[in-house]
Amino acid sequence: MSNSYTSVIKQINKGYKLPHDIEVVAHKIYALSQSEKSSAINDIINKFSTSILTSMYKNIMEITYNYMSKLIYFEGNLLYEEYLKILHLFDSINIFFHLGLNESGKYMEMSDSDICFLIKKNPKWAKGIPSEIVDFKNKEWWQRVISK
Repeated sequence: MSNSYTSVIKQINKGYKLPHDIEVVAHKIYALSQSEKSSAINDIINKFSTSILTSMYKNIMEITYNYMSKLIYFEGNLLYEEYLKILHLFDSINIFFHLGLNESGKYMEMSDSDICFLIKKNPKWAKGIPSEIVDFKNKEWWQRVISK
């Protein structure tokens, strides 16, 4: 098993103090799943899913969506950092779905709608999304919302 796999397993075994800890692990697992196709990655995804269900953040999709939505529908102007956080949360929701954490797709659909709202509400943000922050080409969910 590679060092990347070992590192992710250690993080899963360590547990999650904050919802952000789950996001970090999910992003690492997603990156591994995109670079390698093996039974080991399926085992890690299963271990990750089980660890979420036994954590205090079993509703991580809901937590993440609510945070993202609260930022999107904030009445004031968004700071650049808040905008980047929204993009990260949108990625997280879709990665969670990709890893099988919410099979209904409810939060994914709602987050698509919210991101489309954000882009229409703030066209300057839509043009200014840094490609080093968001990988538009290799993530199907960005293609989905950009094409709307």
